[in-house]
Amino acid sequence: QFGEADIYLVNTRVPRSYESHVNQVLAKAAKKRANVTLVDWYSRSENHTEYFAPDGIHLQPPGVRALTNSIIQAIEKNHGTKKKNK
Repeated sequence: QFGEADIYLVNTRVPRSYESHVNQVLAKAAKKRANVTLVDWYSRSENHTEYFAPDGIHLQPPGVRALTNSIIQAIEKNHGTKKKNK
C-alpha cells in the first residue's frame, strides 16, 4: 500500500506487559524493508522520568519535545539517503 514511501515506526516505553513484544515486532518490521526506519523512543526515554506524567504513559511537555526531536532527527538523517541507495 505504501510503495516506496519512507515509513517511520516509533517504538514504545510504557509500563505494560506488552511493551517488549511491541518493540520486538516493530524492530523486526523495520529490518525487513529499506524504506522503514525505527525511531528508538524506548532507548531515548530511558531514565527520563520527567518525560512522563505520573501514569508513566502520557507525555509531559519535555517528553513531547524529546519525542518530536527524535522523529525529526530520524527524518533529517534519512532525507534523500534511501532513494540514493536504490
